[in-house]
Amino acid sequence: MKEFQLDTLIKLLQRDFKKFISIVIGLNLVLIAYSFIMPQTYTSELSIMPPKSSSGGGGLSSFLQNLGGGALTLGGLGEDDQSKLFADILKSRNVAKKIISDLRLDTLEYFKEETELTLISSVSKILETKVEKSGIIKLNCQFSTSYFADKDEIEFVRKLVQDITNSFAESLNKILKEKNNSSAKQSRIYIDNEISKYRVKLDSISVELQKFQEEHNILEIEEQTKAVVTQAIEIGTQLIEYENELNLAMIQMNPNSNQVQILKNQIEKIKQQARRIQEGGLDDNSFSIPLSKVPELARRFAEIYRDREIIEKVLLYLETQKHQEMIQEEKDVPVIEVLDYAYHPEIRSSPKRSLMVIVGTLIFSCFSFLYVVLSAYRKGRLANID
Repeated sequence: MKEFQLDTLIKLLQRDFKKFISIVIGLNLVLIAYSFIMPQTYTSELSIMPPKSSSGGGGLSSFLQNLGGGALTLGGLGEDDQSKLFADILKSRNVAKKIISDLRLDTLEYFKEETELTLISSVSKILETKVEKSGIIKLNCQFSTSYFADKDEIEFVRKLVQDITNSFAESLNKILKEKNNSSAKQSRIYIDNEISKYRVKLDSISVELQKFQEEHNILEIEEQTKAVVTQAIEIGTQLIEYENELNLAMIQMNPNSNQVQILKNQIEKIKQQARRIQEGGLDDNSFSIPLSKVPELARRFAEIYRDREIIEKVLLYLETQKHQEMIQEEKDVPVIEVLDYAYHPEIRSSPKRSLMVIVGTLIFSCFSFLYVVLSAYRKGRLANID
């Protein structure tokens, strides 16, 4: 149709240019005026260093692995996984509750119409998190004023968004410390129970060892066995020497002579001593061990002594672990490390008036052009344009 040819539309725009530009300018003025009364949004950002990976060399995990002979394995999280986990924890209701409690948001006039649940939801929704490839966690919070905000309200929102952003990191750190301390407390309680059990076992094995030593006259079985063997060798040597002397005396003297009788009596005494040694009777008759029972006694003594040594080493290890868990339970060091704390936002993140004017001008121009064309069309003026 002729009415909608391009040159016709251009001529129409030239003829009604004042109306066209007036509409565009007018709408832009309205938009600019609205940008001054609409809610002003401010953003603050905070960065958290990647979580440090724990070696796990001395905690409960290692303790359980040692007790289980290495059969029990507790998987760990890598730095990327921990960063993602921290980012998810930041969005939890528990963090939001701590922020509300620490900053006493529920007492502020600004949130007087918010219920507890809606306030928790509002705090959680203003947070945005992003985990970088390096593992750094970036979080930013946005907060808006109401309509027709004055300078005091704008400054209040600026300070509030900074405090809330920093409070997210502080609340995350508190929760992680609470969880770590709670885990350390549970570990300590578990280790305490194990220590009690092993102390009972140690008392029992110590009593058993004491009874065994008293019953068999054993202090140090190796030293006692060595002493018995040494005396047996000495007695055996003496017996051989006296028998040789007796044989020579019987050759040189009368078999009924006093010298021969003395040698025979001496040999008999030595043989009696040898028998007492074999039966466990030394001269002092206190700590002698029958040689025939040495292997069995040595084996049994070694078993009982070994069991006691094992339990003592386990107790020493458990006491060390308990001390470490007590330190972990009581220590108050930061779990997370903040790289950049939240700043006081001086420039609003929205509305961006320059961008609003540019976009508005494009939209209003299209709207104004369409209005001019339709207005001329309804009045039948398109056909009269030269």
